[in-house]
Amino acid sequence: NTPEAVTAACERYVAQGFEGVVLRHPDVPYFHGRSDHLLKLKAIREADLAIVDMKWGTGAVSGMVGSVLVEGEIDGRLVRCWVGAGLSMEERDRLAADEAPWGKMLNVAFQSLTDEPGEDGAFALRFPRALGLKDARRSRGGAMMGTCALCGRDAPEGRDYCHACVWKARWAEHILTAPEGERRRKRSHLLAPVELDAVEARAAFVGGRGERHETTLKACSCQDFSRGDGAWPCKHIFRLAGELGLIQCETFAPGEKDYTTAAPAREPAPIPTGPLGGKTLVFTGKLASMERAEAQARAEALGAVVSSTVSARTALLVAGEKGGSKLEKAQRLGVPVIGEAEFLDMLLDMLGGVADGDA
Repeated sequence: NTPEAVTAACERYVAQGFEGVVLRHPDVPYFHGRSDHLLKLKAIREADLAIVDMKWGTGAVSGMVGSVLVEGEIDGRLVRCWVGAGLSMEERDRLAADEAPWGKMLNVAFQSLTDEPGEDGAFALRFPRALGLKDARRSRGGAMMGTCALCGRDAPEGRDYCHACVWKARWAEHILTAPEGERRRKRSHLLAPVELDAVEARAAFVGGRGERHETTLKACSCQDFSRGDGAWPCKHIFRLAGELGLIQCETFAPGEKDYTTAAPAREPAPIPTGPLGGKTLVFTGKLASMERAEAQARAEALGAVVSSTVSARTALLVAGEKGGSKLEKAQRLGVPVIGEAEFLDMLLDMLGGVADGDA
């Protein structure tokens, strides 16, 4: 058998799902047990994967990089695993000294992928071994890519951050999950960009009147975005994020209102009447003569609006024993502060005035 024939046989069996083949010297009879005359031959594959994390080594490689976490796509599957074998001492030193190793490419040899993905949804490599570091620059769709300074993944050449990190930095989670954010995201389900640049994260949309909207992950030229002073991503921004795979844009549930539907006008709340006529009072500390709930109820009966926080709109702070941070904030804001005795005197005076008026 020639080396070429052996390799072809090995590849044929691997394609059928086997790990490889076992070679035996033709002049040695078969016997049970281990033998120096038997040789396992397994197919070895190679792939270039990006470094996304590192671990420091111990023992002989103490003070150097022990292993690296690599990530990439092989056979259409997301692959992520740790690789330490095969890294030379020089490469370990270089990675340890590199201030931005994330995204550097590592040529990795491996036998096969695991049969099932792990808990993170990624497959691992069986028997991975580093073959050498490569240039960190790589291409996507013909465009050269750089490395995100935050997560180490692909970023457009000349940009510091990848699209996912730009999205997270620009739009806080509480904005995206707020009811208004949810409505805008669902509204984007009906859109389709007329132009899309996935590398630069740019898109163009045409409105109902034929107007063109230029959109990035940070801003949009539509009136909806400008009217909100950029505090909310508009439906075009949400759609662009969906096209880039950063979010999922589902449609409205049956009976759910579109965010463009005007909300019914609410009647203004009636202005409280009474001696305290709508003034905001805040209570803090422990009262000796009554529970705080009773004191609040008495103040509300006289027309006060009782709040739990001190602000510049607070008309009066009633401080009992151990006023705490509310007292400090009131003093800092210049809010008038009275004690429990003064509050009781005020109630008596106001109640007397109400009684006189009723008489």
